[in-house]
Amino acid sequence: MSCTSLLNIIPPTLILGLTIFSYYSYVLHFCVYIVDSVAKKTSYLFLYHVTILMFLWSFLATAVKKHHPIPDEYRLNPSEHSRLLNYTEDEANAILKKLIRLRNLEMYTCGLHSRPRYCKTCMLIKPDRTHHCSTCERCILKMDHHCPWVDNCIGFCNYKQFILMLFYTTLWCAFYAGTVAEYIVDLWKDIQTNVSKLLVGIGFLLAALLGLLVLFLFLYHLKLILKNETTIEGLRDTIYYQDNTTFDLGQWTNFTEVFGDNVCCWLLPVTSGKGNGYEFRVNRLI
Repeated sequence: MSCTSLLNIIPPTLILGLTIFSYYSYVLHFCVYIVDSVAKKTSYLFLYHVTILMFLWSFLATAVKKHHPIPDEYRLNPSEHSRLLNYTEDEANAILKKLIRLRNLEMYTCGLHSRPRYCKTCMLIKPDRTHHCSTCERCILKMDHHCPWVDNCIGFCNYKQFILMLFYTTLWCAFYAGTVAEYIVDLWKDIQTNVSKLLVGIGFLLAALLGLLVLFLFLYHLKLILKNETTIEGLRDTIYYQDNTTFDLGQWTNFTEVFGDNVCCWLLPVTSGKGNGYEFRVNRLI
């Protein structure tokens, strides 16, 4: 394993380490040694296991999800790519535009001065909203960003899972901090001499801080979903071939583009969104 690969697994390993610490401190030291009421212990343990399992499911689904390959009609073979590099930039752009017409590729976005977006590394015409990830060393459909915490790109194939990971992380941290808050004064009294109270106190601080950070990130991505934007599109202007074009289809339609129409699947980290990742519906503004 290369040095880069080892570095890439550090953030996900850290997340799993915090998960183990949270489980150990909450289940064993808080519920077993600190909470006296049997009814509270039972309800706390049940709800804690539900939230942590949903977090782990969405975390693993985000991390291991494989991204769809770019369809062949967007690709150039090595011979075509080599010839393209020998042309001037204007000539190459004209050839790419001709290929887009001949292959009937649905393209609404472009680069500066209406230039087709072409990836020299992957040797393909980039579909709308596709970007090249230097970490993954490939083009990702509807790329949002590369997330080091799951060692995977966030894009068309796992964006819903990523959003649910943020949601369940917030819920999990809020549950930990909220249930422990009732005992925080008692924990503080002899936190330096009681191991259980020390571990639970540390867990409370971590849950409160992490929960707030992830909550802000979740709300930011929720805003992007309702505008039908990716993080990349939110940070820089998208250039359309026609100025009156936008991917914003209205808040409800934008939401169902990611989560689908089946309400039963909304809270499950399974694929339920619409589309194929390289062809998109657009809204024509008047």
